[in-house]
Amino acid sequence: MNKKILIPVILLLLTVGFAGCPQQPNGDKGNPEMTLQEILAKGKNIDNIEYDLVVIKPFPVTAKFYQKGIKVKTETSFLGQTQITIFNGEKIYTYDSATDTYYETSAEGSSTGLDFKDFSSQALNDTELKEIGRETINNMPARKIEFNYKEPSTEEKTKISAWISEEYGIPIKMLMETSMGSAEMELKNIKTGLVSDSVFEIPADKIKPIEEMYS
Repeated sequence: MNKKILIPVILLLLTVGFAGCPQQPNGDKGNPEMTLQEILAKGKNIDNIEYDLVVIKPFPVTAKFYQKGIKVKTETSFLGQTQITIFNGEKIYTYDSATDTYYETSAEGSSTGLDFKDFSSQALNDTELKEIGRETINNMPARKIEFNYKEPSTEEKTKISAWISEEYGIPIKMLMETSMGSAEMELKNIKTGLVSDSVFEIPADKIKPIEEMYS
């Protein structure tokens, strides 16, 4: 299995926006009376969120996500290295710690945010969607579901088992079976409504075009 290829595949499968009020899960905000449709509808409204994405298999990767509207910042740790990427709504900037520089590239054709609206829609529209039951994941009440997710750009279907937070309406744990192998990941330390615009700001004197990275 090619790890370099599967990392972006894992993140792309999660390229699914968010929303909510300033609050944090405390383990008692679940509601067993809510329907699955009502829970998934919550995830369609989130547009300000931060959380840790922890990939458990096929190999450990940790990424910190910050999102406000269409703006996204990620801090990804893998094999002892951390990569920072910022999408400010127009361009993508990748940070190089060796030169203390943000290299700018076009965002055209790139996946830049997490769109759980698509995730929720696909789950609810899948005729084979199964609601397995109610469980607690990292002190958060969740509904376990199984469905087939179709990646928009390739039409490839991926079998997903997901635990949907009753509080946020987003998956807080997922098991996926792809053509490249299986993957398992969790979302932790979720906070909503706290991401400020300053998170995406970059000093102008630290920005260079991506071409200079290879010159």
